Amino acid sequence: MLIFINFCSGAYNHLCEVVFVSFFVFVVVFCHKNEEKLHQDLFANYNPAVRPVVNDNDTVNVTFGLMLCQLVDVQERNQLLVISTVINQKWKNPYLTWDPEKYSNITEIRVDPGKVWKPDIVLYNNVAEDRLFAENFGTLKSRVIVDNTGYTTWLTPLILSSNCDMNLKYFPFDTQKCPLKFGSWTHNKHRLNIINDRDSAILDKFANHTEWYLVSAKAIRREEIYICCPEVYPDVTYTIELRRRSLFYVCNLIFPLIIISLLPILSFVLPSDSGERISLVIALLLSLTVYSMIVSSIIPDTSDSVPLVSIFYLSVFFEIIVMIVILCYIMTLHHKAACDPPMPYWMRRYILNWLANLLKIHKNNRDSLLPNGDNSKSSNQLVKDYNSSIYQSNCTLTSCSKQEDFCFEKIESRNEIKTRDGSVGSDGSDGSVSKKTSQEEIYLNVVNTLAKMDCFTEEIHRNELKVKLINEWKIVAITLDKCAFFGFAVLYVLTIVGCFSLSPGYKS
Repeated sequence: MLIFINFCSGAYNHLCEVVFVSFFVFVVVFCHKNEEKLHQDLFANYNPAVRPVVNDNDTVNVTFGLMLCQLVDVQERNQLLVISTVINQKWKNPYLTWDPEKYSNITEIRVDPGKVWKPDIVLYNNVAEDRLFAENFGTLKSRVIVDNTGYTTWLTPLILSSNCDMNLKYFPFDTQKCPLKFGSWTHNKHRLNIINDRDSAILDKFANHTEWYLVSAKAIRREEIYICCPEVYPDVTYTIELRRRSLFYVCNLIFPLIIISLLPILSFVLPSDSGERISLVIALLLSLTVYSMIVSSIIPDTSDSVPLVSIFYLSVFFEIIVMIVILCYIMTLHHKAACDPPMPYWMRRYILNWLANLLKIHKNNRDSLLPNGDNSKSSNQLVKDYNSSIYQSNCTLTSCSKQEDFCFEKIESRNEIKTRDGSVGSDGSDGSVSKKTSQEEIYLNVVNTLAKMDCFTEEIHRNELKVKLINEWKIVAITLDKCAFFGFAVLYVLTIVGCFSLSPGYKS
């Protein structure tokens, strides 16, 4: 060897390069000739349409494996799962064996998939638009690996589209289970037996998805008899369990929906005279309607189950309708007039006396709203006093001119009586007449003043009764406002807790 190196390092360097290149070309051509010869020997009398069995009664055992690469799409409305996979199928072909020593120690070769027999395993719940559905794996052009013992391996990358029954009861905290059912389309158990290589799919190379989290992909082998055929057909089913990442929906759908649903209770805090209480509630009800349209555009049209979001929306919608009815009733009580029918006994006893005292409304409002001295009278007695005072004075509460006319009539009647008394007692003398006239004028002025004071006193009394009756209705309305505020606040909290925190995927 040293002599050859010294020889090549001398004047014959160019000759050595030619020798090395020629030797390398000879080795490559010789090996290529051996692989070509191996292909010719293997496939000279081979028929790829025949099952690779020595006896016709033998069964071809196919080991099936699945590796999940990426979740392409999950369409809830179409109930469709699109996922990128790599399918691994292994079987033994006794007709494709050779002695490696005869072919330069070649232990495996890669051949075109059309030259060898392949199992007709398909995805049963496939929904892809494939005319060659029964041979959807056979249309792939990935090469088949064959070793010298006859074991054949076929790795095929494939994007699978399968139907998936979506259970959106707990949307957006839901977990979906989508099956991928693989099996032979034409061969029964005695001709082709499919066996899963492990208990679950390979998830080491799975790429994370922004909306879904892959929980597991367990595999199970089953045997089933179909209506068309009496034979047993085995299959391997992978159950893809996906859990929805709900952070996006919580921030953009659930949280705004909760805020909008809590705002209507503020209508019970607004003053009744503002005139915007019912307008606020109706505006928020329209906002909830817009969010319901967004939810309906996401979830599929199904009647199997009602999503949590829809249940929450319907609950809040019903509660807002009840709230509008209660607001209308409270507004009616707030604007009650003194001439309206008296307050019922149960309302005075349980709301005005008991509930208002319990909520400290009398302490803050009653002294300022109700006149002193009449708190012990019932509403019926107040209405009777008010009506009797109007009847006795023969004047209305809204006509001041009629009140003045009545007062002047009383004054004139008193003047006539006093003048008549004075004319009866006069003696006809001028001095006495002038003296009596001045005394009568003074007396008439006093009488007029007293008559006006009587009229004004009656008017003040009527106004006090009127204010007391109106303010009692206002106190009842304020009491019901506070009760409704706390009641609806508790009801909304219970609705939120019942609809969302009890869902299975809430903690995740």
